[in-house]
Amino acid sequence: MKAQHRCVRCGSQDDRTLAGLVICATCSEKDKIYYHNRRLKEPEKIKAKNVDRQAWRKMLHEAYLCVDCKQMDAYTLNGRYKCAVCAEKDAQRKRKWRAENSNRSREISTKYRQLWNESGRCSRCGHKLPFGYTYKMCERCRKQTSRNNEERRWAENPDRIKRGTPGICWLCVKRPVMEGKKICRECYDRILPISMQNIKKAQENNKEHFWRRLNKSIGQRDGGKD
Repeated sequence: MKAQHRCVRCGSQDDRTLAGLVICATCSEKDKIYYHNRRLKEPEKIKAKNVDRQAWRKMLHEAYLCVDCKQMDAYTLNGRYKCAVCAEKDAQRKRKWRAENSNRSREISTKYRQLWNESGRCSRCGHKLPFGYTYKMCERCRKQTSRNNEERRWAENPDRIKRGTPGICWLCVKRPVMEGKKICRECYDRILPISMQNIKKAQENNKEHFWRRLNKSIGQRDGGKD
C-alpha cells in the first residue's frame, strides 16, 4: 500500500499519501477525534503516562543521550536534549509548520515569550536564567540572535561597509572620517553638544566619567604616553 501511495487502512489515495504519509486525510482526522475523546475519558491514565515519559526523557538527558534517538554527540554533551541530527530534523519540521501556519505560530510564540519572561526564563529557548540576570535571553540565544541579525543585514545589503573599516566613520559607517578622528564631521557635530553636557554635569557633581578615569589610569600605567 505504501509503495503505491495508498492509505494503509482504507486504501484511498489523496495529497497526504502522495506526499509519502501512510494514512489519508480522512483516517488522520478520525485518529485525532479518537485520541481527543480518549484523553477526555482517561485523563489520569494519560497524565500518568506523560509523567513516565518526562521521567524517561530526564534520565536520558542526565546521561547525555538524545531523547529521540538515544545517541550521544557534542550537542548532548553540551547539555542539549537532542543530538545534531534530531535537532536539525526537528527544526525543519517546525520551519515547515510555521510556514504553513504563520498566524497560529505567532500566537503561540507570543504566548510562550510572555510566560517565559514572567517565570524568569529565556524568551527564546525557555531555559532557566541565572538569578539576577538582566537580559531576557540566555547567553547562547543572545549570541545566536546577534549572528542571525548580522547575517540578515549582510544578506539584505551585501555591499555595505563593515564597521571598523579604516577611513570610515565608526558611528554611521557611511562617510569618511575627520582628520585625526574616528568619526565624520556630521556625527561629530551631532554628538558634540551631548558630550559637552555630560562633561558639564560631571564637573558640577565633581564626578569623572568612567572612561575618562580609565584612560587616565592607562596613561599613568604607560608613563603618560598617548
